[in-house]
Amino acid sequence: LISPISRTSVPISPISVCQRLSVLTCSMAPVKSGNSWKNLLLLSSGNERLLDEEDIDFGSDVYALAESSTDELLSSWKVFTALKDESYDGRRLENAAWRLHAMQKLGKTPSFQAASQVTQGRCAFNKQAPISVQLDDAHLSHTHADLGKAVADSDGPHPMLDDSWAAKHLLGVCLKNKLSNDAIEEVLQVIQHVDFRPSDLPSTPEQLRALPHNQRPVCAIFTHSLERNGANNFCLYIARLLRHNQPLTIFSPKKGPMQEDFEKLGLEVTIMDTTSPKFLEDLSSALLKRRVGLLLANTIMRCDIILMAAELQMPSVWVIHESWPQDQLDHYAKEVFMCKDIDAAVIRKAFAAAGTIVFPSDMQRDLYNGMFKPQAGLTIYNGIPLQQLDAFKHTQDRRQVRAALGYTNQDFLVLHLGTVCSRKGQVFSAKACAKLITENKCTNLKQLIVGARYIREHEIKYIDQIFDVAASYGLSCRRWEELSEDEAGKPDITIMDIQAAVLRFYMAADVVLVPSLNEVLPLVICESMAFERPVVCSNIDAIPEALSDGVEGFLVPPGNADAIRDAVLRLYQSPELSKQMG
Repeated sequence: LISPISRTSVPISPISVCQRLSVLTCSMAPVKSGNSWKNLLLLSSGNERLLDEEDIDFGSDVYALAESSTDELLSSWKVFTALKDESYDGRRLENAAWRLHAMQKLGKTPSFQAASQVTQGRCAFNKQAPISVQLDDAHLSHTHADLGKAVADSDGPHPMLDDSWAAKHLLGVCLKNKLSNDAIEEVLQVIQHVDFRPSDLPSTPEQLRALPHNQRPVCAIFTHSLERNGANNFCLYIARLLRHNQPLTIFSPKKGPMQEDFEKLGLEVTIMDTTSPKFLEDLSSALLKRRVGLLLANTIMRCDIILMAAELQMPSVWVIHESWPQDQLDHYAKEVFMCKDIDAAVIRKAFAAAGTIVFPSDMQRDLYNGMFKPQAGLTIYNGIPLQQLDAFKHTQDRRQVRAALGYTNQDFLVLHLGTVCSRKGQVFSAKACAKLITENKCTNLKQLIVGARYIREHEIKYIDQIFDVAASYGLSCRRWEELSEDEAGKPDITIMDIQAAVLRFYMAADVVLVPSLNEVLPLVICESMAFERPVVCSNIDAIPEALSDGVEGFLVPPGNADAIRDAVLRLYQSPELSKQMG
């Protein structure tokens, strides 16, 4: 049976929990007592036993529905949706609500026995009068499964339900959201408090959630390190946004330069060695001491925290920044990211146990599809602090920023910002810039690579490869930290260590390169766009979800230095195109 509501074009949209609570003060249309929804919601006409949906003959009733007006159908449907749930009984309720309407049009009269069997006490009737007379005056009792047996033993429904518009709508909200008795009691206590004034309530769920609340549980944010990188910057942005109305504490397996950033926000940073035999015991004690009630694990490498949260039955949010193919989990965990404590089996177990997983792109969510519960996965694109970026843009002079780095107004500066490692593809960008200078005669082109660190052997070797590329083309390549003030900006390629403040580099750049070989959705792309700089990116993973080829920049094949060169050359030769894309 196709619901007759499909005849109309009225959209029915879900609303948030906070919006549902505001039903007490919002302007909802009052429900007329004659609506068929609150009569015999689950009546089975003509039969004295409860039948399955597929056993009921809807024939004559369908014809009656076809003759119903749109207003009649909407009148029944609107109130049905206020009580609808996702259970089997909820689906029966939908069909039964329409059938009852049709029965009324045909003059059918359901029996008392059918009413008793189907409604299971949901409706109260006076047996001294015919049901057909009482259909429009029947009342929904309190015996819904989620509300418990509030008035099941009483002679009839509470008088308040007859007389109070607010009580009827509050009951509908409670039923629809399956609130427990305890939750309903807390809501009633707030409403009945002497200081309760509807005019004091915020007008939106976002405003309500933003209010300071000392009863919120402490949220523990677990980073995979405290090194400067995009994933940890994400945690820093989150902490800045939440710290005023959400108690926070930070945990990390090792120290790093970003510890100072979190501590400047007034947040406690706890270092806990994950390789210690007492790690879980010490962590449990630390969580209990800080009264932590919510865990946020950042990156796939904190799968240990998700497993612990599942074991403790503590709510958690897992933010995945990596793009690791399912058949290469061990390779990326052990060979690329050098993780000794996790493997494919542990990662899969964590995905299966996770309650909420946040992916920064649809592509990434699809990549891990099948490893997690469908309802657990959410796509939330990475955000950046636009106000902070705009404030920097409006208070800084670009010429002065470039001069501080040693670059003149005549230089065409190509920026590659990110941890220097094989995954980020700096060797290919260096080769592209070397060809532009030597083969395409872009003699005023300079490349600035920001993000070198000397803590892992394979990263140090990769930095050496960049020097080798420059040497093979007869170009100069120097570490920024080894340059004198007069030498700054003079080398063809400059490699700078990881920096805490990176906004000046976007301000100084003419074009930004993101030629990664494996990526999700790097913040560098969003931040470059915020500074109105054209971007040349690898056409991989979720990057096409953020950048359209030929609009905000160019998408090129990964690992292709010539494609990078061609894209940069177009921008070099056409300042108007650069301005348009920026």
